[in-house]
Amino acid sequence: MPAVVDELVASCSKGGCFDQRQRRTDSHREAIIDVLHRLALILYPGYFIRTRLDSINLEYYLGQQITALYEILSEQIILAIRHDCIRHKPVLCSLRAVGTSVDRGVSPQAS
Repeated sequence: MPAVVDELVASCSKGGCFDQRQRRTDSHREAIIDVLHRLALILYPGYFIRTRLDSINLEYYLGQQITALYEILSEQIILAIRHDCIRHKPVLCSLRAVGTSVDRGVSPQAS
């Protein structure tokens, strides 16, 4: 574990780790809190809610929670990738997007 911590510290000492020019908004913070809350609801079904869960509605309840968690996580991953592209290598990210379109059989001009 100390090696992992040392690696994380070293990655932040390269610069830009504490750059506050582009502060995250409260919506990102709220999304992370929502993710953690939904994980608790999934891991401990029925413990944090007032609704009674049983064998009839458990599948529906878990389906709702997992779908919502997936949507929130997907959005946050997209935002993180976009943030890294804008912050570090915008040209490479735009080339990757074009490459992805070409890989799918879509011409770059059609995008």
